[in-house]
Amino acid sequence: MGVVAEAVQSTAFVAAACRALETGRPHPRLRDEYAGRFVAAQEAGQTTRARITDAGTDEVVQRSRLLDAALIQAVSRQDDQVVLNLGAGFCARPYRLDLSGCRKVVECDAEAVMEVKNRVLADARPSCPVERVVADVRSDLDLVLAACGDGPVIVLSEGLLVYLSRLELSALATTLATAAQVRSWLADVVSESSAQGMRRVAAQAGARVILHGMASLDEVETTGWRCVDYRILPTPRRGGLAGTGAGAASRQVVDGVVTWER
Repeated sequence: MGVVAEAVQSTAFVAAACRALETGRPHPRLRDEYAGRFVAAQEAGQTTRARITDAGTDEVVQRSRLLDAALIQAVSRQDDQVVLNLGAGFCARPYRLDLSGCRKVVECDAEAVMEVKNRVLADARPSCPVERVVADVRSDLDLVLAACGDGPVIVLSEGLLVYLSRLELSALATTLATAAQVRSWLADVVSESSAQGMRRVAAQAGARVILHGMASLDEVETTGWRCVDYRILPTPRRGGLAGTGAGAASRQVVDGVVTWER
């Protein structure tokens, strides 16, 4: 969502700021005691971040809550799975959720993000081992998958797909679908109209960003994935129609969280 700081991807700070704002409310829908640490670690770009945070907090919180629930359900099915968090940003799920049944969490993001994350969480204790890999999901996915090992892998991507072009999304989905150890993929999806609205908010805040919405889940499912759960955001900003469950692939995408399996 634009440039909050030149050295670090702004989206990570914006999402952390949204979670920190919600955590500080009297009756928070989501608690992330680590989010405030990341907000405090960044001093530049306060005005831009504040504008975007004000416009997007509710959607970030609802998205994170749905992904939390989907992840807990996925890891409960089998012990010793690896969670692969693509574009992990300042996600603190291994620290704020009980993922003790997992073999480990592998986090992938840019070097600048990982440097901040390593510093901010240096004294924090995760519920399972955490390994961080500096990589670009568009070009280094084989390296990231190698870090996961041969056991079953749950892929998690929050706030990532909207930054991928259709070709990049297809390439990512194809690589994940052909990786033998990958069993499921949890991701948030954004409609085309939502992406347009997000671009307007970013532009009003003085940020320049290219965002891509999805017209249909077929953009992913033609590569071999099957939607088994589709949870619509409780407070979508825009209208539209979509189904829920495995039959949603042929419907128009509405902002929500999808669980895909192969």
